[in-house]
Amino acid sequence: MFDSGLSGVSECRPSLPAGLGRPSLHERCYSNRLLTMRHGCWLGRTNPAFCLIALLLAFTMFPRSRSFAEDSLETKLVSRDELQARVRAASDWFLAVQNADGSFRYGWEPALDQDLLEESLIRQAGAAVAVSRCAALMNDDRLESAATRAIEYLLLQTKRAEGKFPTRRSAAPYQLVHPVGFSGLLLLAIMEHPSPTEAMRTGASELANYLRMRQRPDGSIRLSSSDDPAEDDEDDREHPGMPYYPGEALLALAKYESKNQVSPNNQAVRKSRDFYWRVWRRSKEPAFVPWQTAAHAELVSCTKDRASAEFVFEMNDWLIQLQYREDARAGWVGGFAAYVEGEMVAVEPGISSASYAESLADALRVARVMKDSVRERKYTEALFGVLRFINQLQYEPAGVSHFVPEYRSKLVGGFRAGLRQGTVRIDFTQHATLAMCNILAAESVPVATPVSASKEGRLSAGQGGSRK
Repeated sequence: MFDSGLSGVSECRPSLPAGLGRPSLHERCYSNRLLTMRHGCWLGRTNPAFCLIALLLAFTMFPRSRSFAEDSLETKLVSRDELQARVRAASDWFLAVQNADGSFRYGWEPALDQDLLEESLIRQAGAAVAVSRCAALMNDDRLESAATRAIEYLLLQTKRAEGKFPTRRSAAPYQLVHPVGFSGLLLLAIMEHPSPTEAMRTGASELANYLRMRQRPDGSIRLSSSDDPAEDDEDDREHPGMPYYPGEALLALAKYESKNQVSPNNQAVRKSRDFYWRVWRRSKEPAFVPWQTAAHAELVSCTKDRASAEFVFEMNDWLIQLQYREDARAGWVGGFAAYVEGEMVAVEPGISSASYAESLADALRVARVMKDSVRERKYTEALFGVLRFINQLQYEPAGVSHFVPEYRSKLVGGFRAGLRQGTVRIDFTQHATLAMCNILAAESVPVATPVSASKEGRLSAGQGGSRK
């Protein structure tokens, strides 16, 4: 709660979540209107006409305090047709940047006509997940073929270990590729593939065995450098991969177990819940939410597990408090602020907001399964707000006409880092595409009249980056 020094006003203001900064424009207008009403009525005790005039002024001079839905949602809904068109454009971009060996061109800086020198097998695996899901959703042979080539390329980067339950993990050193994150995403790419080959199915079984081997009795996923449980002496809670790798592994295992009808007593996600719920409550981190949400949403969809649904709700109810819900600056509405050391930091949002769209789409699915109409409405509003924001970041043909023709295929359909930075990267497009696919794959999608993408702030930078 904040205090303006005006007695008798602050206790009637809308509440502000702890640690989330100064009052919004709507809250300030609400307080000003309330103050005017109170003072007008006080003066009007001896002059009723003055009181009436003061009340009229209160509602004409100060804006009406409107809901997020009224402010941003009703003009920012996205139709199914537009979503399909954007997913198609993103899919075509992945096809355009796939190399002959099945890998994807990592990224490109258009202002310099320079490929990004950084490389990441984990992000290559994430791109394979997106292409596999698009292939299944759109029933597209070209995308299925591209997903097959990508997965085959990634399987070549693994090594197999014999045993009672053969395992498979990345062949690269731990310092270059984290085996849990890579194995989780590669398994997920295979699970999303519409018709995996026999080699893929065998690889999936071995990857799943490896991830199960990494799960401790308390349900947590070991992130240490050694595959030997006897050498498990590291504290994962401070590991930089904590927000990402466990959730990726658990989601992949959830998909694998649901397809192979694993007994509820052996479900990896269910076993992990208490541990990661404690991790979440001890140190809230936005990047932690999307993968954990996806994993538990998969479990809820299969079993209607009440505890996992509550975990999803707790994380996403918190997450949407970081969403910009007023047009403080053009183009920011729907995007997400940063969260640093327990405080919301009002910086320009970027493509990282796409991963939160993924989370909200999964949370919406959980709300529907659990028949929670209040949260369904809340997540729908927040979801379409962030969709309208990230749609500004997708390169469209009209936005690249100033580039020479051979450059345009490197851009159209891809997603850039933010409102003022043009860099494209495979993980940027991965997260935005998966968010839209999550919505299109839902049983029912809120549909509105098609609207074109905002033309404001076509070049931009933001926080850039994705969830790794």
